[in-house]
Amino acid sequence: MNKTITYIAIILVLMNFVVAGVVFPIPDLELKPGESGRFQFLITGSPPLKCTVNPDHKTPLNVEFDNMEVIIESQSQPYFGTITAPKDTKYGKYTETFCVSCEALGEGGGSSLRQSFCDVPINVEVVGERTKENIQFPEKPKEKIDAIAIIGLIVLIILIIVLILFGIKKPRNIKK
Repeated sequence: MNKTITYIAIILVLMNFVVAGVVFPIPDLELKPGESGRFQFLITGSPPLKCTVNPDHKTPLNVEFDNMEVIIESQSQPYFGTITAPKDTKYGKYTETFCVSCEALGEGGGSSLRQSFCDVPINVEVVGERTKENIQFPEKPKEKIDAIAIIGLIVLIILIIVLILFGIKKPRNIKK
């Protein structure tokens, strides 16, 4: 009986462990001062996971991820970001780092563990002249305007036009 309770307790604890991993970013980038480059890394794990990315900002480079939070719905999902070398950046090799924290998404209550991977590197060399071409990744998706917001704006404009037209018309004087 005690063994059964122990096994059940172990199973309940292990069910809440997050199994995730981060495959280091590719590629190493070469940027001129003022340029930006795209990079990719993979988050692997047992879906569904909710992962949060936090740059460490240890260098003068600016790091921007396509999303700060992402829902991982497959065993391995690519994640993209952009790194920029400001115009006043000195030539040299830089390693910017970031942390990825993932937690399991699932039905039911209880506690869950949050697994973190920190000091994930993005290697950048700031140069005067390039010696290689950077790998091209898809651009950051543009923010889409919600269709409901567009329809609401159109209705509001029509309503304003109608009110202006009826407000400008003067009532006719009726003579008795």
